[in-house]
Amino acid sequence: MSKQGHHFVLATFQILRTVYPFLNNYLHLNGYQTLSARVLLSLPWSFKVIIGIVSDCFPIMGSRRRAYMIVGWFVCSGTLLVLVFMNQEPPFYMDRTLRGKDLSKLPPDDFKGRINWQAPDSGSLYILLMMMASFGYMIADVASDGLVVEFSQREPEQTRGSVLSTVYLVRSVTMIAAVLLVGFGMNGEDYGGTFSWSLSMSQLMLIFALLSLMAVPSALWLIQEPPLGDDVPKFCVYMRGLWVLLQNAAVVQILAYRFFSGIFDGFTITASDPIQRYWAHVHLLNESLFAVLGLVIFSLALYMTKKIGLGWNWRNVIAWTTLSVIGLDAVVGMLTTWDVVRSQWFWLGTPILEELPQAMNFLVSTFVVVELAELGNEAAVYGLLTTVSNLSSPFASCISKNVNAHFDVGVADIIHDSKHVRWQVTWTFVIAYIMKLLSLAWLPLLPRQKRETQELKQRAGKWFWGGVATVAIFTFAFLWSITPSAEMLRFLASPAIRAVQKPVVQQRSRVLQVMTRRPATTRNITTSRSRFAPEKSTAQATKEGHKAPDALVLTPYEKVTATATGGFWLGLIGLGAVGVYFVARELLPNRMSPNGLFSESLDFLSENTDVTSRLGLPIHGYGHDHGGHREGRRNRIEHVNLKDKNGNPRLRIKYNIKGPTGHAYVFAEVNQDMKKNEYVYLIVQVTKTGELLKVIDNRQILSAETQEEQDALRMLLGK
Repeated sequence: MSKQGHHFVLATFQILRTVYPFLNNYLHLNGYQTLSARVLLSLPWSFKVIIGIVSDCFPIMGSRRRAYMIVGWFVCSGTLLVLVFMNQEPPFYMDRTLRGKDLSKLPPDDFKGRINWQAPDSGSLYILLMMMASFGYMIADVASDGLVVEFSQREPEQTRGSVLSTVYLVRSVTMIAAVLLVGFGMNGEDYGGTFSWSLSMSQLMLIFALLSLMAVPSALWLIQEPPLGDDVPKFCVYMRGLWVLLQNAAVVQILAYRFFSGIFDGFTITASDPIQRYWAHVHLLNESLFAVLGLVIFSLALYMTKKIGLGWNWRNVIAWTTLSVIGLDAVVGMLTTWDVVRSQWFWLGTPILEELPQAMNFLVSTFVVVELAELGNEAAVYGLLTTVSNLSSPFASCISKNVNAHFDVGVADIIHDSKHVRWQVTWTFVIAYIMKLLSLAWLPLLPRQKRETQELKQRAGKWFWGGVATVAIFTFAFLWSITPSAEMLRFLASPAIRAVQKPVVQQRSRVLQVMTRRPATTRNITTSRSRFAPEKSTAQATKEGHKAPDALVLTPYEKVTATATGGFWLGLIGLGAVGVYFVARELLPNRMSPNGLFSESLDFLSENTDVTSRLGLPIHGYGHDHGGHREGRRNRIEHVNLKDKNGNPRLRIKYNIKGPTGHAYVFAEVNQDMKKNEYVYLIVQVTKTGELLKVIDNRQILSAETQEEQDALRMLLGK
């Protein structure tokens, strides 16, 4: 119950939902600024894997999970409290009657006391502080996910996944309260809503801060973290183990499925928001209410999957749910496009049914994470697999925008609503559905169930170049995901241009700049319809008849944003340099590491006839056991670092091997100066009979005092 309570708080943190009502409507930031805000607020999540590695390797006062939860929530709540005590700038439209009017046609004298020209400039500090709060939230979330995976791995195979299902169920239910809080609390006229009252930004941040602080005592006294023990790996050893895991062909296969299928499934159409606004005539409040209803359906689907779906075939579930979503969406899209049914209730209501198959699809796709994570690296592996899935979205969005750019589906076209435009929209829908169908072509890479995942992982061999390709693709996707949009790059490059320009600021031109701003597209990330509504670029806005904002004239907001983004890039460069160093020095195979000696000796034993005749083929190796349901999972290798009489390093390991006809323990020891396949000893003890197979035993030879004695013993023993 304590874990569910912690995830209750996690789900209530919905700070990204304030971008549209506060930054866009209240402060009146223009399109590329709100787009920059979304990028910066989402940027911390690109570092999820790194925080997972830190949580796994560097415990704080004996805690790898709870301590990082507390640190994350303190960072989050502390930053939110700073936002609470900030002096909130008056809204841009101090006179609400001016909202929506053509300000360029009004005399400048009429703006005094009615327009707050400084409002957009105050958004920079809000964005930076909210980004810091998101970073703290991300730290707590990563540690919490690692703990969930640890508990999930301790479940029996028949019910494994129920903890994960419960956690996501609690998150989904709690998000309903968060959506209602932001949707109703910021639905006042100053925020672009219809209510005569509303919460201020400070009041909303205070609520979020108090909820964040509530998680601290929960993490301290309610969450029970498994004992850490004395086997916390050193960072270099941990990274070697993670590198070995990434070379596992099964891991490469599943990562490839999640990334490439995500690119095809994430293909969208760019005309969804104009269709919603001008054809379906959807009201903002109704959209929020239906978003809540969608979360209810999503939660019910998660509960149903938890109760009866833990043993379902994963491939069948994803195939049928994908086909169901395409079918339901096609009905809504085509009937709305061809003016058969143009109703906001039909547009909003029918996609709610999609939440049922989508919840099942989402949940079963996360079950495989529990099966792949190993003892000690739960947070990093969970972060890696979930991040790889998320990193496919920028590629899908880029492809979508480039394909849709060849069709007449802009805002002006949707308003015109001609037969030609309807056909153009229809073709974009058809292309999107074909891409989603093609995502099913990657399903053979996904195992069918838990046991098949374990067998695939044990059976799969080591694939060095597969690991290299995985790291390379992940790095490229990571850089792509945090690369600013074209609009951000324009004003990042503008200081040099602006330095040679003579600034001329006039009140009239400022009014014209205001009129070029267009509201950022509103998207509800909790609904299935959101996948068909990416942000429009400035180039698209210009094509549709809107003047692009002048990004070369930097406001204080833009200067701070550019500085923050530049700082992230510098940090990324430094991180990349450190990563290259560790890859070159630590991650490459080394027989004096437990995993390196394990891999070498296992390959040697797989070709030894004495061993294979007793255990059969194929032979699988794994670390120390933790119970029947974890058997076959390659955990950390038991090892001891020693020194011989001359002070040279010596490594001793013990692990398990298993074949179709038996099980055995392996004992191996090597000196640093030994070549490949040379051992102090390599002994196999068959469990069933207790028989000792001395595959290699050089202890008697190495115990000799002189080289001459060693050579004589070799001749005597025939070695």
